[in-house]
Amino acid sequence: MKWFALALLLNFAAPDPVPVQRPGDAVTWMFEWRAPAGCPDREQIIERIREYLPQLEDPPTRAAHAMLRIAAEVVVAGDTWQAHLRVSGRDGDQVRSFSAASCSELADASALIAAVALDPVLTARSVAAAAAPAPALAPPPSPEPDPTPEARPAPQPPRPTAPQPGSEGVPATSVVISEPPPTRNFKVGLRAQGHGSFGPTTTGYAAVGGGLALFDGLWRWQVEGGYWIPRRVSLADGRAGRFQAWWVGTRGCVVPSVNSLEFPLCPGVEAGQVIGAGIEPTTNRSRARYAWVAGVLGQGVNWVITDRVALATELTLLLPFTRGQFAIDGQAIQSITPVGVRGMLGLELRM
Repeated sequence: MKWFALALLLNFAAPDPVPVQRPGDAVTWMFEWRAPAGCPDREQIIERIREYLPQLEDPPTRAAHAMLRIAAEVVVAGDTWQAHLRVSGRDGDQVRSFSAASCSELADASALIAAVALDPVLTARSVAAAAAPAPALAPPPSPEPDPTPEARPAPQPPRPTAPQPGSEGVPATSVVISEPPPTRNFKVGLRAQGHGSFGPTTTGYAAVGGGLALFDGLWRWQVEGGYWIPRRVSLADGRAGRFQAWWVGTRGCVVPSVNSLEFPLCPGVEAGQVIGAGIEPTTNRSRARYAWVAGVLGQGVNWVITDRVALATELTLLLPFTRGQFAIDGQAIQSITPVGVRGMLGLELRM
């Protein structure tokens, strides 16, 4: 008795299985189509659905009970047509919204969605059949001539062969593909630098400067300039003068390197001016100028921190080609040094 009661309870509690649709099963369906003027009407959409399902029955205009209800509405939003389609049936409700450039495209898409909802298997077969290429027609067989005893196959003419290049009467040709020479990508360096030197006169100076360089691999060419900051020099009796100078120059360099270190060796030439003037307590405040022309030879060490930044150091030998002496009331206070040396520390940006 207990088992019988349990079986009854389970029978009432179990949900009804979802019916499985088979291809070609009749479906009672309703179809609503609302679209503005200029769009295909309801009958035209049904005809497009029937292109996928030729055996489909026409849906009634009204029905109290239908296995499937399909409702579609088309609206215009600016230059775009939008469709909102609802499919209601035993599997629940499904809502699709999509847009297109024309109402005809929306009508085709709505017909395809409706056909899939009505019978997905037959619709897939229709789409596949429409997409399959038509088989090519075989040409009709040509009639064979009646064989005759006396007939012999005609001799075949020799097949012409293409003459080989280099044979007699045919000039040999060759195709040479030449690649353009690789372009050099010169790098540009901008440097800000500070100096400490003996020279241009027979005393020590501080200086600031900068340079512009072009370089590629083992060579480097640069132009640079600098300014020796004014320096006060006094005689034993207290009379004094102020001395300053500037220079611009150019150099060519050979640049061997090891890993991230470069060792530029740079001969060149520079020119400028050395200026001296008396200052207090000197009563003679006259000013004098001398040309500065010198050959230079520098040995540097550059640390390439990144592809765009390098820390540069250099020790340069100065070999002046000019001479000159500054004097206060006949007493020499400074003169152009016969040999000078200049140290440099700079930061270079590379592009």
